[in-house]
Amino acid sequence: MNDIEINSLTKRFKDKTAVDNLTLTVAEGELFGLLGPNGAGKTVTINTLCGIFEPTSGSTKLCGLDTKIQMNKIREIIGLCPQEPAFYTYLTGRENIELFG
Repeated sequence: MNDIEINSLTKRFKDKTAVDNLTLTVAEGELFGLLGPNGAGKTVTINTLCGIFEPTSGSTKLCGLDTKIQMNKIREIIGLCPQEPAFYTYLTGRENIELFG
C-alpha cells in the first residue's frame, strides 16, 4: 500500500494555478521531502492532502483513504505542524500540541 497517492492534482484559485497536474506516490515506510522555490505549490499540496483545500481536479489518497470522501478517518491518523510557529498563549503547551496534533 502507498501512504500517499496524488494523481493529476490541480488546484486553482481564480486565475492563479497553484498546483498543475501533480502526480506523486510515496510507498509505505518511505521518507520523502517536498522541496521547491517559493510559490511552487508545496503548501497548497500539503493543505489539499490535509483537507484544508479541495482539489480543482485530480485525486489524493492518504493510507489508502480518499481525501474527498474519507477526510474524517484521515484526520484521526495524521497531524499537521504549521510552517510558521503558531502558539495560542491562552492554551497550555499540552493544549497547543493536542490542537495541532
